[in-house]
Amino acid sequence: MGMFLRILSRAFYFTLALSPQYVAADVLRITNSDVIEVSAERPAGSQIQIKSGEAAAVVLGKDLRFISALEFEITAPASWIGFQGSLAAGFYSNLDKIPSGYSSDVQARELRFEPLPNKIQTIYQMPIKQAHGLKSSPYVSILRDVVPPEDFPVLFRLLPISDSAPEVENMEFRLNVKPVFSDEGAVRINLRYPDHLPDKPVAVLIDGRVIENPAQERLLKEGEHQLTALSADYRNQNRRFLIERGKSISITIPLQDITPQIIFETPANARIFLDDKLIQNTSGQIAVEPGKHDVKIQVSDYSIMRSINTQKGKTYRISFTIDIAISEHE
Repeated sequence: MGMFLRILSRAFYFTLALSPQYVAADVLRITNSDVIEVSAERPAGSQIQIKSGEAAAVVLGKDLRFISALEFEITAPASWIGFQGSLAAGFYSNLDKIPSGYSSDVQARELRFEPLPNKIQTIYQMPIKQAHGLKSSPYVSILRDVVPPEDFPVLFRLLPISDSAPEVENMEFRLNVKPVFSDEGAVRINLRYPDHLPDKPVAVLIDGRVIENPAQERLLKEGEHQLTALSADYRNQNRRFLIERGKSISITIPLQDITPQIIFETPANARIFLDDKLIQNTSGQIAVEPGKHDVKIQVSDYSIMRSINTQKGKTYRISFTIDIAISEHE
């Protein structure tokens, strides 16, 4: 019976090793570990103190729309200079569990393992999206492999190398992990229909391209964009809006009837006649049919008449002013 169980156990681990999640997996003995959550709500990141032999498991928050990578910033104490080759930095993904406590065995896939550079600050960036746009520099190292969100949590370890100096064991390093945002933001378009004319067709364009389902949030590159609303039943509208990196905005478009509108600006005691009918309330916009209209404005014994041709989708402002003109002559 014991022999059968040993054979069954070996067959199970052999099958596990061949599964995609555990290809090239290592078994890591974790002696002490913290957990860091990275999210868009904490753009400055979260930090812990870490020593030789310790680790940090990194988990992702829910909103990953604007996050293209994670940045691991390792700050060494001043006493670290001169001990290059004593410690190594290790990155791992596909953890079978999040380590906890002071002793835990974890299966994971190694992403990168290298001696910690001989400098106070070391920065690594781990892409989590294919189109991340990251570039290595003398100050930042980019992990070669993209680690998609489904491969999280990931693990960072600070490991002693065989010839590690004894005085390095108690050195405290600061590890700060923060999101790296893509050059994108999000916009959602809300169409507000007039009560008397609901749900007529409207074409919404962003930067000249028709978008389906405007109310659905969509990602756009940061910068200025052009929004256009076109309709045979509502007034066409154009406006510009600004997208900021890592932020969402909502734009409401109040749709307006294409019936021509007239606005009167007259003295308080003026009487206004439109097509020979006295206008009782002139404080707002007055809707009229397209075509020719006669307007008469009367103040006391003085009156003036004009004709106007109105068109769909147009607003007309009619002003009546009494002024005094003074000129000087030699």
